[in-house]
Amino acid sequence: MFIEKIEKDVLLKPLQTVIGIVERKQPLPILSNVLIEKSGSNLRFVATDLEIQITTQVNDPNQTGSDEAITVGAKKLQDILRVIPDGSKVTLEIQDSRLQVRVNKSKFSLQTLPAQDFPKVAEQLANSEKIEVEQKQLKKLIGMVQYAMEFFWL
Repeated sequence: MFIEKIEKDVLLKPLQTVIGIVERKQPLPILSNVLIEKSGSNLRFVATDLEIQITTQVNDPNQTGSDEAITVGAKKLQDILRVIPDGSKVTLEIQDSRLQVRVNKSKFSLQTLPAQDFPKVAEQLANSEKIEVEQKQLKKLIGMVQYAMEFFWL
């Protein structure tokens, strides 16, 4: 069992937090997925478009079992969770590279991709160089090239 009998809102709220940058049609299929990582009683949701990464975490003390991670279509999972009645308990189970979403007498099967293939922007940035620029100076620099940005979008 990946996640057992969890309140619908405990899954839906963090999913809605990260889903803003997810597009259905991506050049890489995994970018339309959300990474769900379970570590003890913590559930972490990660989404990225390779420029921005959004991560949120919730703690559900009722969750036990092994630590696991999976990626699943973010929009499809959100659509399923939205139609489930409030207060319902949801069970997620990984079977043969598919995520089984069970609630009451309903069962949904979603295609998954391996968690290790999910790009983690934050880890890539940890090894990058950093520069510090004062806000006033950055504003001046952006102002100097702003005309080019406006011309580009015309």
